[in-house]
Amino acid sequence: SSRRRHTRFRNVTGVQTCALPISLRFLKPGGKVIPASLTLSACPVVSNRLQKEIDVWDRASFGLQLDEAREVSLNNMYVKNVIIRDLIAANDAIRQYDAINFSRKNNSIRRAEIEWKCRSEQCIEGIALWWDALLAPGITLSTSPHEPLTHWEQIYLPFLRPLTVPSGGKLRLDLHSDTRYSVKVNLVWKTRVFDANGTLIAEQEQDMRKGW
Repeated sequence: SSRRRHTRFRNVTGVQTCALPISLRFLKPGGKVIPASLTLSACPVVSNRLQKEIDVWDRASFGLQLDEAREVSLNNMYVKNVIIRDLIAANDAIRQYDAINFSRKNNSIRRAEIEWKCRSEQCIEGIALWWDALLAPGITLSTSPHEPLTHWEQIYLPFLRPLTVPSGGKLRLDLHSDTRYSVKVNLVWKTRVFDANGTLIAEQEQDMRKGW
């Protein structure tokens, strides 16, 4: 549901808005904040399994024109069980794009630019996001697809259409998240593809304010 998606993403990106004020008000001297920190990671998704679960409009239109409904559905993020074989196979494909330290105040409006260079042609369906929480020195709770499944699962950002990155080309993702209390949660993701010469060949932008 939309509420489930928003709650999960706020748990991932919005916890920084409350952890520090709570610790300042209620933490006993010498006490510890758990988690102590959070890192956020992203990886391109090459399997169409998740996209097919969302982009059903051509298969369920019954002859109706449902372009507007499709646009609404694809301007949203989804809680999905992302598995390893959904992800691009490159060993260095996982990008840590944000880190939150709960010992200091953190901004609720956050931006990140992430880039992947493809050694061979790749068709990208969307982006998977997840987090790793440091609970205590040496103890980490991870929602990575490479770790045992948790009830949090992962966040899937669909594309409006698959993006083909040519050999030697780059995929660039710009993320803008806003988890202020007055906003609740909003995410904008802009995706661009560049060829091996650095020429822009495709781009698209999605915004949850266009979704539901």
